[in-house]
Amino acid sequence: MEIIIKKLLNESSYIEKTGAIPFYSKEDKSFFFIINIAETDFITLNSKELIKENSQYKAAMDGFKTIVNSGDQITIEKNSSLIVLVNCSNIDAIGDLQQQILLIEEDQYFFKKYVILYTEASISGLTATPLIPELRTKVKDNTTFNVFARKGYQSDIAEYLVIMQLFIKLPFLNLVYNKERFTSLSQKLTSILSAEASLYASLVSHSEELAQVDFSKPEDEAKINELLSILSHD
Repeated sequence: MEIIIKKLLNESSYIEKTGAIPFYSKEDKSFFFIINIAETDFITLNSKELIKENSQYKAAMDGFKTIVNSGDQITIEKNSSLIVLVNCSNIDAIGDLQQQILLIEEDQYFFKKYVILYTEASISGLTATPLIPELRTKVKDNTTFNVFARKGYQSDIAEYLVIMQLFIKLPFLNLVYNKERFTSLSQKLTSILSAEASLYASLVSHSEELAQVDFSKPEDEAKINELLSILSHD
């Protein structure tokens, strides 16, 4: 899985750099570190104290602090993320280990953290080069998504579950929409406001006539109907 993550980083214009520990950088503005934690160890991470004591996590923290203190990467302290990879025996661990996942991801001290759970079988087919276009195609598979929506974390859609995690969590991955079918929010607002603007203009142009109408008098009903007819066709 680490090979796949590195491939995705490379395809997203990140460059591998060496320091106290290896990391990936894009224009010295965004930085990613990667660690692997065994499932048996990950299961035990039920508190922040236990996370800090984990050998892989501690090594990443020590290496990160060394790089920061060296002064070689000025922007690294506030722009770094940690990708935590966990090789699981079953993909349903995504649901079973939510407590551990949230405990790590919600603690953004030093790093923003992204936990990716996977199985060897779930990533065996992710071999395309370049890989990102294939992932974009696969994550848009509505049939597989509907299986997930109905059944949850199932082994028969394990690959899809891994790909979905990647797009949800990794900020350098994004989906590409069909612009001919996609209507942006700004376009929708413009359409709505255009219709409202037309009505507003009609009201303004007939404001004096409206002001002279007494809506409580039956004898003004004909005038009211006439104005309503004009406004509906303006």
